[in-house]
Amino acid sequence: MTTNVLDTKYQKSPDFPPDKSDLWPFAVEHDGWMLAHNSIRKEIEDMIEALEASKKRGGALQKWEVACVTTAWKTHYLHIHSHHSNEDDMLTPYLETRINYPDKLTADHKELVAKLDRIDAIVESLGQKEEEGNLSGLTEEMLSELREYQGLMLPHLKEEEDEGLALSRAYFEPHEIGEITQKIIAGSPKIEMGSFIVCQGIDEFRNGFMKRHQIPAVAWDAQFKDCATVFDKDFTKPVEALKTGIQIEQEEKDAGSTTIQTTLVSDAVDIGKHQEP
Repeated sequence: MTTNVLDTKYQKSPDFPPDKSDLWPFAVEHDGWMLAHNSIRKEIEDMIEALEASKKRGGALQKWEVACVTTAWKTHYLHIHSHHSNEDDMLTPYLETRINYPDKLTADHKELVAKLDRIDAIVESLGQKEEEGNLSGLTEEMLSELREYQGLMLPHLKEEEDEGLALSRAYFEPHEIGEITQKIIAGSPKIEMGSFIVCQGIDEFRNGFMKRHQIPAVAWDAQFKDCATVFDKDFTKPVEALKTGIQIEQEEKDAGSTTIQTTLVSDAVDIGKHQEP
């Protein structure tokens, strides 16, 4: 259930009352913070489905499957660390200038990071275990860990939406959240913005999100298209290969570096007065 934003326990100063909710020109479902969370949910679901498909095919992971698992996971790992850093280092301190922000929303990140690191250690071991011919059982182990991770992440995201998102829209006007969002986007890796775009659908992003937030159409070719392309290469295609059992064509693999794209979205356009995280 959404937080009662009028509860005075959240109000830090009488100078900033929680009276801004009606100023937001779009539903919470279209809020960028919600959409960012949707991309995280979808990535986790996609990875679980991909490993389940691999498991059904039977046998230990093949070499190409190891490469796909590693690439997709490392992309997600980078995304989540960036997302948490954005919240902990930029968004939360900004919200705390007006809100007595619930401590639990930030504290939960520590447990999530511990689980992330546990899965990352398994993925890191895949190369060595492949050389040793000892990959049997790892698919089930990763699936078990991913399901536990999903069980931790989904309630956390919902809690942030019910509390943090609701409070942000009550205490801040859209253009005020837009200012901090521009800084967040500028310092984020392209794969994070790419996930944001691809997971809501390119048509919806261009014709819905960009128009709602007064983002000039030229920004698609100038900035966002490349983010979507990077995410597709580093996450979508490896996951689809695992789901279908069809290897990525060699020429596609050779089209770019096998290193995960950590390039920042450093030339963020002016995303308009109604943008939000």
